[in-house]
Amino acid sequence: MLITSHLTLNLPSGFPLLAANEYLADDVNKSADLAPLLVAAYGLSDREQAVAALVFQGRSTRQIARALQISPYTAQEHLTAIFDKVGVRSRGELVGQVFFRHCLPAIPD
Repeated sequence: MLITSHLTLNLPSGFPLLAANEYLADDVNKSADLAPLLVAAYGLSDREQAVAALVFQGRSTRQIARALQISPYTAQEHLTAIFDKVGVRSRGELVGQVFFRHCLPAIPD
């Protein structure tokens, strides 16, 4: 069964962006499928998306640098750019913004 989910992201610039993602209902890891779509919606470069994916896996700055064959300083610079674009100040806020805000169902009041 094919399901289409629609997400409205409020980007820091204030312009809402409508994004759609199609996936199979029996797919067990829907959040992982949405992650590339969500980070791309924030205008991250390809390299920033790669860094963000490693952050989502819980990698340290040194591990990110090693995996991407860049210096830890460069990895940290990418993290700073990601935080600025997403409007967060830490890795935890980044994960919260991307996954918990957009992938978990809203809890009714």
